[in-house]
Amino acid sequence: MIALIGEYIYVFAWNYEEMPSLNPQIVLHRLNIKPDVKPVKQQQRRFRPDIMEAIEVEVYKLIECGFIREEQHPNWVANIVPFLKKNRKI
Repeated sequence: MIALIGEYIYVFAWNYEEMPSLNPQIVLHRLNIKPDVKPVKQQQRRFRPDIMEAIEVEVYKLIECGFIREEQHPNWVANIVPFLKKNRKI
């Protein structure tokens, strides 16, 4: 398996910058919001400063690569849910 991955290493992207030609139409997500349902606005969740810094770094990376964009939805808020991965990164 390792030899196979090594042979085709060029097909893998290890960070966001290595995916500039990714077609957004393939992986585009939309929120299917029903017009007759009232949105739920969660209270803004507070995070420890170290977690907040990690969240900001990741969000800015995603914005710079064009994977996400900032939207203004004053009617509802869904909080981010950070978690610790096996490599100890958030």
